[in-house]
Amino acid sequence: MKSLIIIFISLLVWVGGFAQKYNNLQEALKTPLKVKELDLSRQDLKEIPKDIGLFKNLRKLDLSNNELTTLPDAIGQLVKLTDLTVNDNRLNKLPVTLGQLPKLKFLLLFNNHFNTFPSEILSLKKLAYLSLGQNRLKELPANIAQLTNLMDLDLKLNQLSSIPQEIGKLKNLWNLNLGYNYLKVIPAQIKSLKELRRLSLERNALDEAQKKRLKQWLPDCTIDF
Repeated sequence: MKSLIIIFISLLVWVGGFAQKYNNLQEALKTPLKVKELDLSRQDLKEIPKDIGLFKNLRKLDLSNNELTTLPDAIGQLVKLTDLTVNDNRLNKLPVTLGQLPKLKFLLLFNNHFNTFPSEILSLKKLAYLSLGQNRLKELPANIAQLTNLMDLDLKLNQLSSIPQEIGKLKNLWNLNLGYNYLKVIPAQIKSLKELRRLSLERNALDEAQKKRLKQWLPDCTIDF
């Protein structure tokens, strides 16, 4: 009998876990505090209502493959959010409130319309994974060094012609993708990245001398040219 009870409880937990994930906004709004994952990708959305702030227990939010040009200020009310994916939209700025997400670890903004690095990101102290690939970035701010927990940084397919020396302060960085940019020189400070295991530099303008130096500076890192 005890075994049956345990199995029944396990089933309830299993079913409950699945019930916490939604892909319909109106359904999710009926019980907002129960929603932990919300997938609104590929729904032709042009805007996100401020009601998004009602999901106080939301951990994961996927807004990919829509037609969003902005995010609502209410996004800053999602204080338990750890994963935010907004790939393949039309964003060119972020709300100031996004920097108020204390638990955000994964931020994916691939293929949007950012011309400058969004300063709001610099307040995300727990951020471990950042994707800003396939945007229109021409430079990185020196204070990117504030993202001390960053482990994976994807900046491929931008218009970067230089990298700040402060990149060497990202001591936890494990993977750095700078492929398909306009880089001719990588600062020597990159040798300080002792945890770096993969560096992608395909389709840049590095000469052979620079490539040789990088291999010497980062002997434990796989470098793709």
